[in-house]
Amino acid sequence: MTDCEKLSKRLHQLFDYNPDTGVFIRKTTVSSNALMGQVAGSPALNGYLRTRIEGRYYYCHRLAWLYQFGEWPSGDVDHINGVRDDNRISNLRNATRSENLQNRSVNGAARSGRIGAYFDKNAGRWYSKALCPKTGRQIALGRYDSRGEAHEAYKDWKRTNHTFQPELRR
Repeated sequence: MTDCEKLSKRLHQLFDYNPDTGVFIRKTTVSSNALMGQVAGSPALNGYLRTRIEGRYYYCHRLAWLYQFGEWPSGDVDHINGVRDDNRISNLRNATRSENLQNRSVNGAARSGRIGAYFDKNAGRWYSKALCPKTGRQIALGRYDSRGEAHEAYKDWKRTNHTFQPELRR
């Protein structure tokens, strides 16, 4: 029996998983902090839910995948709606790292609060840029008079080039 099969078996012994709610419920009491009937999982610092099995922490979205499909995900498990604690199976999909990164909403470099929109202090104008999924290189999308125009240029580019997650939440 493989490690994945052992973990899947133990997972089914310890928890019931509701694919419609994404919630794991404990079947047994394993400690005073993990009682039968309780919802399993607590938020990690990154916002994902995790729970402990046999002394090791696992992310609940990866466990949900294993519980439903009987195999460990081959890549990342992407939360389609971007909500890190929404572990409904309909909200989860197997993704490559590149695909998973396509649905980020705001990155640290975009201090403007709008992904793809940046301000050039020297030129006094806004510009837009994107990361090409094929080459990994930055692509200049143009210069604009407003933050909104720069952001719209990025969104237009994203709809064509990020086919895995073409929409933005912000």
